[in-house]
Amino acid sequence: SILNLRKNQQLKNLFLTGNPCCELKGYRRYVVATLPWLERLDGNKITKSERILARQDLKQITQALRLESGVVPKPSEIEDDEDEGGEAFTPENRLKWHKEELEEERKKQEAHEKAIAANKPPDPLKEARKKMSEKVVDVPPGTLPPQRNMPRVKFSFKDDAEGNVVATIHAPKYLDTSQIEVDIHPKWFQCIIKDKNLLLHTPEDVHPDKSRIKRLLHNGHLLLIMPKVNFKGKKFKSAKGSEKAENKTAPRNAVKAEREKNLDERRGLAVDYRNIVAESKSKKKSAASVHLGFLSHKTNYALEETTKVEDEGNDGDESSDIEDDADVPPLS
Repeated sequence: SILNLRKNQQLKNLFLTGNPCCELKGYRRYVVATLPWLERLDGNKITKSERILARQDLKQITQALRLESGVVPKPSEIEDDEDEGGEAFTPENRLKWHKEELEEERKKQEAHEKAIAANKPPDPLKEARKKMSEKVVDVPPGTLPPQRNMPRVKFSFKDDAEGNVVATIHAPKYLDTSQIEVDIHPKWFQCIIKDKNLLLHTPEDVHPDKSRIKRLLHNGHLLLIMPKVNFKGKKFKSAKGSEKAENKTAPRNAVKAEREKNLDERRGLAVDYRNIVAESKSKKKSAASVHLGFLSHKTNYALEETTKVEDEGNDGDESSDIEDDADVPPLS
């Protein structure tokens, strides 16, 4: 009986050719629905659609086969929509069977990959890259670890005026800072970016405990500011302090310079009438009248009026060169 084969869940291939049950109509669908783990029947592969249709019509197929064969089932063998395992053909059970099939395929794929990996030797290039990307922990004294740039990022070194070695590392802009780790030593440093190691030697010995690390917001670059050990120059004050002092004195100097400029322009526009008033032949001018226009910025100018100069040779009010003509009427 096909029902007796339900306990054999490892059965994948079944041949019923020559068996009298093959003459019954619908026997194939009955076998497929009764044995859901079966993969081939009589040498033909069982498709998923065939299995679903067979399980949907299992009750009608079972009744038709019993009527055709004339077999009267026992009360314990009467089935409704459930099989011997108590699993009905419901959407929940179909989803469960689908997940089981996917799990079986995954296990087969993993077993296949393990078999290939066991027979295939490891790639030396991949192993070397993996080893070079690891963080350097133990370094023999008196030696330096080899330099490497596994994340393949750009970098540069420069010296500032305060005796620091500044290393700029072009880290990805949108990379989270938690994916970056920096380790500084007196002669070298390493920066691990996304589990890939960037190890470089410093141009001079530096102080690891006094070093600072900054992350630029506009481009994501890293700045490693490492003070030199043998710096003998003079350290300048911070640029921030000098900028603040310059910002305070700059407005005052600008106002003062503008004021001096205005004064110079006003002095150039002033009119001097001293050269206009003629001097007397017999007596030098005693005073001059100076007009300085609108110039009046905190400067006191002595303004004097010119005096009338009289000729010594004139005795009266009338000039000796004037003749009296009776025919000319008086001016008044």
